[in-house]
Amino acid sequence: MEAGEVAIRALRNLYRITTGAASLLASARRRTTREDSMSIRSRVAAVATSVALASAGMLGLASPASAGATALICPSYPQLIEGSGGHKGAKISCTGGSSFFLAIRCETLDAAKYRYWHYGNWAASGGTSTTWCDLNAKVIATEPRTS
Repeated sequence: MEAGEVAIRALRNLYRITTGAASLLASARRRTTREDSMSIRSRVAAVATSVALASAGMLGLASPASAGATALICPSYPQLIEGSGGHKGAKISCTGGSSFFLAIRCETLDAAKYRYWHYGNWAASGGTSTTWCDLNAKVIATEPRTS
């Protein structure tokens, strides 16, 4: 996601929070009684805290993107491997970006042809993520993922 897109998304979220706070305060003013004053104060404090957290989050999200974060670079296809007892699996090594893991889609070899996902270990840039299908299953798809 580009730095500009992150900033725009954060500003939209901040706008939603502030417009919600304004309508909350307006409705609170219309029905204020002595008993409600503490409730209104706690609501105002909650809204102010939300706005502050959203502002801080906006700044925090924009920084890594604008710092020139590198993209994850992986080979086109993971290496298919065979383990002991006939287990099928795959492994991949990626560089750049942040940590990653390998997800594989497996299919049983029996008549049911049941399909499921298995997920490999998290690996840092330059590391290898490996994952295995159950016994009597094969790998039918692979995806390196970052989240």
